[in-house]
Amino acid sequence: MPAALALAGYLAALVLIAGAASPALLRLLQRAGFDGATLEAVSLRVLEIVAIVLTVPLLAMLGGGSRCAWGLAARQRWWLRAGRGALIGVASLGAVCVILFVLDVRVLRVGLVADPSVWLAAFAGAAASAAVVAVKEEVFFRGGLFSALSRAGGTALALWAGAAVYAAAHFLDAPDAPAGEPLRSGFQVLGQALAAVARVENLDSFVALLCAGVVLGVMRLRDGDIASCLGIHFGWVLSIKLCKKLTYISDAAPMRALAGRHDDLIGWLAALVLAVLAVVVWCWPRMPRTHA
Repeated sequence: MPAALALAGYLAALVLIAGAASPALLRLLQRAGFDGATLEAVSLRVLEIVAIVLTVPLLAMLGGGSRCAWGLAARQRWWLRAGRGALIGVASLGAVCVILFVLDVRVLRVGLVADPSVWLAAFAGAAASAAVVAVKEEVFFRGGLFSALSRAGGTALALWAGAAVYAAAHFLDAPDAPAGEPLRSGFQVLGQALAAVARVENLDSFVALLCAGVVLGVMRLRDGDIASCLGIHFGWVLSIKLCKKLTYISDAAPMRALAGRHDDLIGWLAALVLAVLAVVVWCWPRMPRTHA
């Protein structure tokens, strides 16, 4: 019961703080010269920041927030496992990209530059962006949130609820208000963003991301830290960015339904590949949990 109350308080505080603070922060940004800032963008960014910040006291209430709780324990083979994870990520989603290309669902872009320096710069940019996304999301989802859910309800809750929250977070979206309309409240924007998660057209992408969350959750359970999770996530994002740089979606392709409508890549094919990967990593022999 105390753990359930702590989680309920966390969710209530998250919505109240984000909803109340967003309009005030928007006004501050506009006064500072950021005229392009919108309540929708600010509200979602504040929600993300508040979620991370509030996880610190939540973990403390549930038994402490050490480096281990955030998945950052100094275990042996950290970089080896992170590198291995990156290979797994590139291999799995890289396979999805290749299959979609072979099926003419994604088509090679016309007029691609042959200059190696251009592609080296593009790869470096994609890698840097992938690293930022992987660190930010893994430290929160498979770090703090995973530990909080595990302490509140056990590893099964952490694995499945954590995967569901991770998948749902990708679909939080609130359309900008038309020009001339009165400013909406932060609570209205957050309500619209949460409602967007339930859109039926995103079902294939949601299932794929749910499978991705399960893969990462299993790796967190197996290793006791997020080293492999960081690597896998990095490999996934890198593959997606490079695939979109090289190819575009063909809506006329007979197998178009294999690629999700949400981002024209993560759909039923990715869900199948990631579901198989989840089974593989679950059956994979565990590495010894020896501290460095």
